[in-house]
Amino acid sequence: GVGLTVIASGRVRSRRIVPGINRVPQVEIGVHDSHARLGEPCPVAFDTFAKYKPVLNRLGVPVSIDGVDVSGPPRPLPPWGGTYPSYADEKLTYLSSLVMARNARKGYFRITREDRLEVLSSLPATVVLDVSDEPGEADMSYSIDAEFGSDSKDLVNAVRVAENLLDSEDFTDRYVGSDDPPAKLDFIAGRTQTAEYRREASIEALGLASRTFPVVRGSGSWADIQAGNYGTNFAAWATAILDQYSVEQSGPRAITLPIVTAEQRALVSQLNVLDAIVVRRLGVAYVRRIRRISHTIKPGSWTVKLRFDVTGSQVYWLPDTPVPSIVTALSPASIGVDGGDAHPDPSRPLDGGTP
Repeated sequence: GVGLTVIASGRVRSRRIVPGINRVPQVEIGVHDSHARLGEPCPVAFDTFAKYKPVLNRLGVPVSIDGVDVSGPPRPLPPWGGTYPSYADEKLTYLSSLVMARNARKGYFRITREDRLEVLSSLPATVVLDVSDEPGEADMSYSIDAEFGSDSKDLVNAVRVAENLLDSEDFTDRYVGSDDPPAKLDFIAGRTQTAEYRREASIEALGLASRTFPVVRGSGSWADIQAGNYGTNFAAWATAILDQYSVEQSGPRAITLPIVTAEQRALVSQLNVLDAIVVRRLGVAYVRRIRRISHTIKPGSWTVKLRFDVTGSQVYWLPDTPVPSIVTALSPASIGVDGGDAHPDPSRPLDGGTP
């Protein structure tokens, strides 16, 4: 009744016919999104997302950085002359490089349902769906198998920051003689240093819950490397995570939405990971970001399971999103008199409604 809406996209990687007893054989199709492409080599990392444009342009999948499309055909990475990577390592992949930059900037990246890689400095503050345990209270209601509570994975009282940067000694010790070609000096060697920040009171009360965050540090410019300027450290960065996650937190961890109407199908078909939704339970409203979406579609039934628990490090700096109030439509009796205007024309009778 409302047309078709994309819920998932990708490339067909497998297909097979599944025979059945007393039913028509079914075709099972395996579809993979672009996540596997992120495992390809990318030997450099940068301190800002904007510097990734020429790199991601060669990935060969739809890509946008803060809403700007940088998609391009698959091709080898270009020579890095004139470009200053913040860190270089031949073992890096697109995924590991993006993770370091994302952590350092407290940003995000995701594969959307349209199979597009989105690199984001921030997430929209808008709520895309409002669900409740009370039927008719919000956009839709969820089923009784909802998971509420707390989990040790949500607790962080020790933050280890693995800082990846370029080695200033390798840069300052380089020299060329009159017989050496100066055009090819290769990348400056990289090094890693680790700092740990702890919340001792939480460790004593709840036990050690440590998380390691690889980050990239420094602009990579030759002037900064020579001066030993790698910017500020990550003490304040780590403290913000400890402030929020060194105490137990309780709330919705997963819900299941039974889909019945065409309007509900349209609502759930537009969901992406990292979208914000409101979950209302016993009069309390929680804003949660979607971490995993599972559609189960069978003849005559459609359910959608949404998980909000920790499945990756970028959950630890999710933005605060205000809870929207529930707008209840006012009945005619509450805004009029006898079905008519609150201040009707005296010459007209109150006979059940004013035209």
